[in-house]
Amino acid sequence: DLVGTLHFWDVTVDVVSFVNIVLATGLCVDYSVHIAHAFSISTGSRTTRTQSALVSLGPAVFNGGVTTFLAVIILPASKSHIFVTFFKVFGLTVLYGLFHGLVLLPVLLATLGPEEKEEENTKQRDESVKNE
Repeated sequence: DLVGTLHFWDVTVDVVSFVNIVLATGLCVDYSVHIAHAFSISTGSRTTRTQSALVSLGPAVFNGGVTTFLAVIILPASKSHIFVTFFKVFGLTVLYGLFHGLVLLPVLLATLGPEEKEEENTKQRDESVKNE
């Protein structure tokens, strides 16, 4: 998504854009990983676990995206190629990261995610009690 959009936004592949894209990859994954982790530790059906993940971490992930975007919003006013490229890459990273983390991933988890987890936790607790 990011590199394709950068092409249409006339960002050439150079050292500046490449380094920013590498940095953006780590940042973009962060949004989805928080939601996926919250989903994985929740119990219940797919839908319940997805709702739990969005309720518990959704606002924090959204807040992180908004504050990151606010941090780079001033950069397009610069005449420096480095700062303008940094804004384009990180602005798109935030937008795509929030979309993937708060919209696309929850839909995929609710429809294709692992089945109910409640039984696994009950079995693991029963086994740990027996071992103690």
